[in-house]
Formats: sequence, C-alpha cells, structure tokens
Amino acid sequence: MPIGELESVAHALRQLGLALDEAEQHRRALSQKVLTLQEDERVHLARELHDEFGQRLTALRFDAAWLVRQVQGQPELSEVVQGMAERCAEVQRDVRNLLGRLRPLGPGESDDAPVSLTQLASLIAALVQGWRDTAARDGQVAYSQVVSLSDAGSPPVPAPASATDACWLPRGLALAVYRLTQEALTNCARHAQASTVDVAVNVTRVGETQQLHWRVADNGRGLAQPELALRKGNGLGGMQERVWALGGEWRMSGEQGVVLQASFQFELPVLAGTTDRASA
Repeated sequence: MPIGELESVAHALRQLGLALDEAEQHRRALSQKVLTLQEDERVHLARELHDEFGQRLTALRFDAAWLVRQVQGQPELSEVVQGMAERCAEVQRDVRNLLGRLRPLGPGESDDAPVSLTQLASLIAALVQGWRDTAARDGQVAYSQVVSLSDAGSPPVPAPASATDACWLPRGLALAVYRLTQEALTNCARHAQASTVDVAVNVTRVGETQQLHWRVADNGRGLAQPELALRKGNGLGGMQERVWALGGEWRMSGEQGVVLQASFQFELPVLAGTTDRASA
C-alpha cells in the first residue's frame, strides 16, 4: 500500500479513536449526572421527611406523653397508652435512621466539601452494625470491617483515628464508597447465604495522587454466571456503573463466594479556608 494511503488510514484511525474517547467521556458525564440526580432526590425526600413527618411524629409523642399522665392509676389504660408512646418513639427512631441512609454525609458546607476517612469509616461501621444486629436475630453471620492506610509498596495497616482524621476524600468518592457498601451488604443478606462477610477500605498514599481500594467479600454460594448477574438486575449493574462513572476500576468474582472490588484514583482535596491540599 502506498505511503500516502497508509497515512490516510492512520489519520482516520486516530480520528476514530478521538471520537470514541469523546463519546466515552460524554457517557461518563451522563452517568455522573444521573447519579447526582438520584442523590438530589434522596436529599429532597430526606428534607420532606424531616420537616413534615418529623414534626407530626413529635406532636404525636407529646400527645401520648400527656395521655400517659392522664391515665395514671388506671393500669389497663396505662399499659395501652404506654405502648402507643413506645411505638411512636420507635417510628421516630426508624425515620431518623432512614434520614441517615438517605443523606449519610449530612448537610456539608458545600457539595464539594471533602469528607474525612474517619467519617466514612464511621458510616460504614454503622451499616455493618445494622446487618450484624439483624444477623443476631435471624441467623449467624459474622461481619468484619477494616479501614487501613498504606504507602505505595507497603502492606495496608489498620489505621487509628488520628491517621484517618487527617486523610481527606472528595465528597463524591466518599458517597460512592458508602453506596457501594450499602448495596453490597444488602445483596449479601438477601442472596449470599453466607456465614462471613468482610468489608475493607484502604487508602494508598502516592504523592499528590491517592488510591482508594474497596472490597466486600462473602463465603456464600457465589455466582455461577457473574456477567449474567450484572445484566439481570439493577444491583450489581448499578454498582459497576457507579464505579465506571467515577473513572474507577471494577472487579467481581463469584467462584467461591462473591468478591466485589473497586479501585479509584483521586487527588487530595483542598480544605476550605486553605490553599494547601489536605494531607493524608
């Protein structure tokens, strides 16, 4: 083939590669927009629950407390009214827990406010504890959680609070890791039939660019066809899409239990009121 034609083919291939890269970036941006809209809807729902339902529940608890005082000395009525008051308190706790799941990071200073690894570890611990409490009632499942820090080339080391306090994550990444853990633990409880579930989060410090590695593994019945499971429902497929939208790497295996892994690269966020990047 003449050199001129080879150059034309090479130019066409380069243009095609650029077009594919642009299309992928566009699709990634759309995926991030969809995820943002989902979180915005959760925030809106949380606000409505807090402002409307929360106020009504508080008023109902005051009414129940008043009734408790009025029926003192009447054992049968007191037992019924006290039960009403306890049910109101339980519903209010359930609503508070739901608000926490809808808006786990709380009302940050801004949509870009960074999140410490300590806060993320605490949120994941609450998720794990919730399923641990359920397992204590419904069956024997052992849950474990490890949050660690490491330098490039060094093994992960469980991190004390003093270290995780100084390790900051972009808000979107912290929220993604929380949602991944939330979905993974739900899948384990519903489908895995496992006796152990392990959650691990590691941040590896590599200069200005950091790496976050997330892993949830169980020893349950596994997945005979992992790729089919990705296409079958919204759970695993949605998790993979969330990782991809943030430019992360997704890995899944289901031969001996299910192992879900995701890796992300990120730059140290800038803390409000400073010009220096947060140190990890």
